[in-house]
Amino acid sequence: MQFRIPLTLASLAAAGACVPGSPIYIGPPLSTLRGHVYDAERAAPLASAEVCIFGEDTTCLRSAEDGAYRFQVFAQMVSVRFRRTGYSTAMVDSIRLITDSVVVVDCALTNRFVLSTRPITCLPAPSP
Repeated sequence: MQFRIPLTLASLAAAGACVPGSPIYIGPPLSTLRGHVYDAERAAPLASAEVCIFGEDTTCLRSAEDGAYRFQVFAQMVSVRFRRTGYSTAMVDSIRLITDSVVVVDCALTNRFVLSTRPITCLPAPSP
């Protein structure tokens, strides 16, 4: 016995939206938060640092080999946490993401001993 499943245009569109790189996006406009993570002592990009944004949802990712990271999220207020094993955790609070805008937050992490158990403020990114 053979079963046939009718495919509708809506189901095809929904399936296409799940394919990586698919051009279909149905939803509100997004905001972009991007930047780089650095090693403060060496003034070098820091790969594989965990970058998390806390707002309406929590989203985390790892920085690329060049220290770059990029989020696309809905407009909202967020806090961003940067951490990596062997470095002090850093945090930037109250970042307003506005629809169709790009916000750049660079952060340099230190591997020096810090007495506080709370995240420190990001150190300035190294000058080129």
